[in-house]
Amino acid sequence: MKKILLLITAMVISLPVMANGAQEDGSEKINYITWADYSPELLELFTEQTGIEMDFQQLGTDYGQVARTRITGGADLDVMGVRADMRKELFNDDIMFDLTGQPVLENIKNNDAATASNGKVYGIVIGNFVEAVWYNKDMFAKYDISIPKTWKEFNTVCQTLKDAGETPLVEGFKDGWTWWYAGIGPLQRIYQNDPKMVEKLDNGEVKWTDPIWLDAFKEVEDFIKKGYYAEESTGLSGMQSKQFINDGNAAMTFAGTWNANSHVHGSDLRDFDLGVFALPSNHEGEKLQGIRIQGLVTGIAQKSKNKEASIKFLEWISDPEGGAPLYHNTNGHPSNFKGFETDLGEFSDIIRDAQELPGVESLRDDLYSLVNNSLNLALSELFVGTKTAEQVVKELQISQDKIIADAN
Repeated sequence: MKKILLLITAMVISLPVMANGAQEDGSEKINYITWADYSPELLELFTEQTGIEMDFQQLGTDYGQVARTRITGGADLDVMGVRADMRKELFNDDIMFDLTGQPVLENIKNNDAATASNGKVYGIVIGNFVEAVWYNKDMFAKYDISIPKTWKEFNTVCQTLKDAGETPLVEGFKDGWTWWYAGIGPLQRIYQNDPKMVEKLDNGEVKWTDPIWLDAFKEVEDFIKKGYYAEESTGLSGMQSKQFINDGNAAMTFAGTWNANSHVHGSDLRDFDLGVFALPSNHEGEKLQGIRIQGLVTGIAQKSKNKEASIKFLEWISDPEGGAPLYHNTNGHPSNFKGFETDLGEFSDIIRDAQELPGVESLRDDLYSLVNNSLNLALSELFVGTKTAEQVVKELQISQDKIIADAN
C-alpha cells in the first residue's frame, strides 16, 4: 500500500505547477500534509470525483516541527492536519484560513477543537474519540471483577488482578506521547473539575508547583510504585502493546477509541473477548465523564494559493455521499460527520455510549506543545524513578514560565 501511495505522490509531483495552484494542463492540485494515514484508494477516489489532484505526505514523529516550519515559512502548502498541541500557536488569521460561515461546517457534529478562543473556525474535526480502557473480558469474569466507575475502584481492580498473579496494565510507552497514560487518572481529574485550569496555568494564576498539582503527581507516583504496569511497557510501541494484550499477558491498556478498527480486525489474534469502558478518573461522588479527543483537525493554510480546491476537499471528505464512508470504514474511526456512522463491529454500541458521556477534552490536548513535551518527560522520569513528584512539578513550571514570558 505504501508503494502505491509513493507512486501516486511521485506522479503528482512530476506535473508542472503554475503559480495559482493549477497545473499546465488546467487541472487543479492541492498539497496536503498530516501525521495520519490515508489510503491510496481514498485519494484516488477524491481525484476521480472532483478532478483535483492530491500531493499527499504523511509525516512521522517530527510532524509538529516540520508542519510549523512549512506553514509559517510560506512553503507551498494548502491543507494540513493540526495536532491538538499545535492549535494555540497556529489558530490565527496570519497562519490558518478562517472557515467561519463556510457550508462545510454544516457537515460536522462537534467542531469545538477546530474553534479558537476568539470564536473563529480554522478547520474541521474529522475524528471524535474518547480515552478508554480496553480490557480482557474473560479475565474480568474469571475474577468476578465489575467495570470500575471511579478511580478508587479502578485501583481496586488493578490490585485484585495483581494479587491473583495477573499483570493489570500494559502500555506502549516507547511511542513517547503515550507517557500521558501513566498519569491520566489523577491529572485529568483536576482538569475535569476545573476546565479553566490550563487557562489559569497559562496566565500564571496557578502554578504546577501548587499543592493541587503536586498532590496529583504524588498520587501518580504512588500508583506507579504499586507495580501494576508490565515491566515491558517502556520498550513496547503502541502496536506491540496491543499484541501483548492479544496474547493474554495483561488485563488492560489505556488507549483511545481510535483503536477500535485494529481491535475489531485483530479478533482472530486472541482467544478471549475484548471489551472497552470509559476511563474513570473521578473520585466517588464526582460525575463519571468522558475524556474527549477531537482528533484529526484539518485546516487550510492562510498562504494557500488554492483555497477553493482545498475547501472542496474538506467538503468532500465530510460528505456521507463523498469520501466519509471510505475514510471512516478504512480507518475505523468513530465518525464526526452528520449523516454517517462508522461500523465498529462489536464495539459500536459501547463506544457510542462512551462518547455520549458528558465530558471535557483531554488535559494534554489543551497544553502548549512545550509544556506537553515537558509533561511526557516528567511522567517518564516518575515511571523509571529518576525524579520525584516534587522535582518534576518544578521542571514543568520552568516550561510554563517560558510560555508566560513569550506571551508578555
